[in-house]
Amino acid sequence: MRLFIRLLAAAGIAAAIALPARAAVLYSEPMATPSSSWFGIASETGNQVLASSFTVTGSGTVSATGAEWIGLPWLDWPQPPTFTIQILDSVTGTGNVLASRTATATATDTGLDNSEGWDVFSYAASFAAIELQAGTEYYFSVASDYGLWLWGDGTGSGLYYGSPSSGWEGFLEDAPRAFTLLGDGAETTTVAEPPAAALFGLMLIGAGLRRRMRRNPAV
Repeated sequence: MRLFIRLLAAAGIAAAIALPARAAVLYSEPMATPSSSWFGIASETGNQVLASSFTVTGSGTVSATGAEWIGLPWLDWPQPPTFTIQILDSVTGTGNVLASRTATATATDTGLDNSEGWDVFSYAASFAAIELQAGTEYYFSVASDYGLWLWGDGTGSGLYYGSPSSGWEGFLEDAPRAFTLLGDGAETTTVAEPPAAALFGLMLIGAGLRRRMRRNPAV
């Protein structure tokens, strides 16, 4: 009985420590509802590249460690093997890239189609941390490293475009692109997941029973 309680308490501690913290949503630009005009705009390394403006709310420094976005390959071609993700703080002239990451993304069919009937996908990728300052305007860019690929429509405004040969050519009168930036916020409060809370409870129960056994060896 005593050995069981010791193991129960140890398992609760180990499991509670091992559970990873969930990434916070630093910014999210929702996908526009697909319609007869919903098509997507090409964003491809070496050709036209798009960037959507965003500002992380709150205060202090945040770390972006992943992203999710919406898009589709041209004519239902195979998925791009990798994407180039960039964070810029300027899209004037040659622009100013703060960080650039090459990422392999997981593609999931959303069950939706664009105006041409092509399958629309959601993408997710993690990458080495990029430090950002909350309250500062930045520009998020994602582009296919191989093959023509279309970045799905978001809502609102704030889309820019450019190319390696001509630089950033300015504001594009279209909706921003759909994406979510993930990471660790400076003032993010982490709430324990139910399994972690349950394991922590077991740990306390085990510790309480051990104290009771010391007072009453007959238990």
